[in-house]
Amino acid sequence: MFGLFKETPDVAGDGQRAELLLDSQGRLRDQSRRKSTGLDLFEVITVSTIAKVLDPAKYVGATGAMISIEAANVRFRLDGTSSTTLVGHIAFNGDMIYLDSTDEIEKFSVIRDDAVDAVLTVSYTKAD
Repeated sequence: MFGLFKETPDVAGDGQRAELLLDSQGRLRDQSRRKSTGLDLFEVITVSTIAKVLDPAKYVGATGAMISIEAANVRFRLDGTSSTTLVGHIAFNGDMIYLDSTDEIEKFSVIRDDAVDAVLTVSYTKAD
């Protein structure tokens, strides 16, 4: 099951924010289960008007991924079907997406949702 980090607003006015990991239904996720030997593999992807997938050569042996969304909003899917600008979960500029299995990594697809290209920074994890 993937997770999506959302930043809380600065409601106290003290400049402090928190990050909450939400599941696909928007429920708070248990973050204590995230164990790995480290963020071992890495790639940067420019996302434009054609759906992209993660590079199999980059995630060999990975069991999870941390993906940051930069520059623009994107739409993504985890079912092996290509994302479109109308269909897919939306992730906003600044969001983090966590993939928790090789299956999710292999089936992840993404496309930009704005008029400008987005950049994904991806770090892959390997389980203990």
